[in-house]
Amino acid sequence: MAKQSRPGERSRVAVRELERLLEAATALSRAETEAEAAQLTAAQAMELLGADRVQVMCAEAPGSSRFVNRGQCDIPIPLGEALVDAATEPSGTGVAVRTGQTVFVADAETSPVVSRRLADLLHPKSMVFVPLPGEGGYLGAVVAIWNSPRAGLDRFSQRAAELLSVEAGRALERTRAADRLARDLGWHREAEASFRQERAFLRLLNTIAVAANEAGSVEGALQRALDEVCAYTGWAVGHVYVPDGTGTLVPTPLWHLDDADHLRVFRETTDQTPLPVGAGLPGRVAASGRPAWVIDVTADTNFPRTGAAEQAGIKAAMGFPVLLENEVVAVLEFFTLERLEPDESLLELATHVGSQLSRVVERRRAEDALRASEERTRAVIETAGDAFIGMNDSGRVTDWNRQAEVLFGWSREEAIGQAVADLVIPPQLRPGHRKGLERFLTTGKSTILGQRLELQGRTRDGRELPVELTVWATGIGPTFAFSAFIHDISERKNLEAELTRQALHDPLTGLANRTLLIDRMTLALTRAERSQAPLTVLFLDLDGFKTVNDSLGHATGDQLLVLVAERLRESVRPADTIARLGGDEFALLLEGAGTEEGTLIAERVGEALASPFDVGGREVFARASIGIATGEPGQLSADELLRDADLAMYMAKRLGKGRHAVFEMAMHTAALERLELEADLRRALASGEF
Repeated sequence: MAKQSRPGERSRVAVRELERLLEAATALSRAETEAEAAQLTAAQAMELLGADRVQVMCAEAPGSSRFVNRGQCDIPIPLGEALVDAATEPSGTGVAVRTGQTVFVADAETSPVVSRRLADLLHPKSMVFVPLPGEGGYLGAVVAIWNSPRAGLDRFSQRAAELLSVEAGRALERTRAADRLARDLGWHREAEASFRQERAFLRLLNTIAVAANEAGSVEGALQRALDEVCAYTGWAVGHVYVPDGTGTLVPTPLWHLDDADHLRVFRETTDQTPLPVGAGLPGRVAASGRPAWVIDVTADTNFPRTGAAEQAGIKAAMGFPVLLENEVVAVLEFFTLERLEPDESLLELATHVGSQLSRVVERRRAEDALRASEERTRAVIETAGDAFIGMNDSGRVTDWNRQAEVLFGWSREEAIGQAVADLVIPPQLRPGHRKGLERFLTTGKSTILGQRLELQGRTRDGRELPVELTVWATGIGPTFAFSAFIHDISERKNLEAELTRQALHDPLTGLANRTLLIDRMTLALTRAERSQAPLTVLFLDLDGFKTVNDSLGHATGDQLLVLVAERLRESVRPADTIARLGGDEFALLLEGAGTEEGTLIAERVGEALASPFDVGGREVFARASIGIATGEPGQLSADELLRDADLAMYMAKRLGKGRHAVFEMAMHTAALERLELEADLRRALASGEF
């Protein structure tokens, strides 16, 4: 990525980077644990930036200055280890998190932002720290390390890293709550054989990577890989099979032979042996898409070239695929004259070599079929589950995918060139959008870039809907382009509203429950204190409801309660609150009503309940005793006012069924006296005074 390239090549690289980014976003969206998300981030960053090492550094806790190694590629440091404290030592990660900007370090050996511990351990030449945006701030940084000096990142590499960090931050936040302790990254080797082996491993990968980037053809890169792997392992034979598109692998003229004369028969046999997928070592690799190892091919029942191998003295074999996404585009096979047990480190090396070679195939395909590549990129965007909108620095639409058409109602043809604000932003939010864009273009500061925000969007027909927005900016020369993924969260918001409704309403009648009533009473009392208006509460208890339950059953009793709730709704004002407190008890909150008006409403409720109810074809009567309590502004709490109405209700019951009574302070005094008398009697009984 660091090489200078022609404009056409840069366009192709940009297209491929967008493809890789979307692939990375898809992979990250499927991550199930924080460890998986961090490791995917490291792997994707290593591939996108062509780095030698990558680690994902996350704050030990929200707001902490200590950063922990959560994910890595080729870093000999234990996962989960706190590597740096930005409050006490140099930290490029700390700078990136504090500023929200990508930090590139050309000379890591002398830079004041590179931890000396890291420098002494890894001896990096150049580094970059890319901040990871989260919902409430930056989570940490992706740290890429090169073993050779670099002058800087080209704009495509920086753009790719920053786009990846947006998706990575989203994945890390999503998975962190579910699994904060998982640290086992599957493909990371926990034990290296030795420092020399590690250096040789890295040198080989670097050599193949350079050769792959410099190769003029796919064949040239494959031949170089055969030679380098054989030189590294000391194995005698290397060869390439490729699929012919019909389910068959065919041999190629690409070979590495330590002794061509001695291995002539094996080569001739191989050149005449096409293999169906699943047959022989190459067929097995093509079928599984993974490296494979054979301890001794002469003893293997699935090796069609056994005779030629015996004549050549060939024993152990290893094969690995070159994968383009899930497609096997080549299989490299290697042979040695010794019988060897599987070497996991060598199989891992093979996987990395295959990854390096896949880049050559990707680049060649992009160069040979740029138009097809652009169509594939368009297809990825079009099939994304979220709306995707591109915008230029004038605020006009430059890209608009199929999901954006579905979500907002404007076709791509209608949207391109139009102002984003006019298409998807509610009128009340448009001034803020324009000011924010102007501020960013003037100062480089923004409150929304790199954040995941919940806002209101607007469809073509003027309907507003809640959306989740992730937007980022990409520098293009002296100006910027903006991209955004937008997700409709209406279903989630509706679910949240329904859960809230269920928590605050009686499931049988749909009326407010005690919690909601007390909350509304508290707010009403506050408003009454400001307006000096009265507030009245009616407390209802159905007379004889227990008899209905006992004689006709609880199902009939429940039906009766529902019918009572309906009549109560018809008896009060639209602004009044009706609540079921439990059992056969109801309460009415009457704002702005004094005792006189509350009494009138109580009479109206009594009249509404006087008529018989038809419950399952049976006439049932349900009159109510009603207590009335009026709260003067600033004198009572919600619980006290409800208590007073309850006391008045009991007074109404003593007067006879189907009556109402207004609370008087004497009722409260009598209730207190009864409580004191009961307490005195209990004490007397306990002490034997009777």
